[in-house]
Amino acid sequence: KTRIQFGRPIGVNQAIKHMCSDMSVRTEAAFTQVCFAAVCLASGRHDAPAQALAARTVAANAATDNGATGIHIHGGMGYTYEHNAHLYLERAHVYRHLFAEPSEVLAELLAQDLAQDGVAA
Repeated sequence: KTRIQFGRPIGVNQAIKHMCSDMSVRTEAAFTQVCFAAVCLASGRHDAPAQALAARTVAANAATDNGATGIHIHGGMGYTYEHNAHLYLERAHVYRHLFAEPSEVLAELLAQDLAQDGVAA
């Protein structure tokens, strides 16, 4: 089902195209960071744990931001069962809470940095 706004499909509006471009950039950034973290882990780099934490954070932010933007684009239809957008946003929030709370990730990164510097945390 295509949403019509101002007599045209919403996808032809420039503002919607900008939002979709932002969603694409966030998704690509998350994918790239996850791939880089995987390469770091596979090659045994010393910064692999930090890269993995960064990947968790970037992916969690992309998922929640993209989910919210998707609902924004679809308007009220994003909150109803006509679209699954609300389910994606709900899952993104659950996964973010379970795996990538920003304050916890920052604490882990700081602890790793202090450990590398030889400072007792």
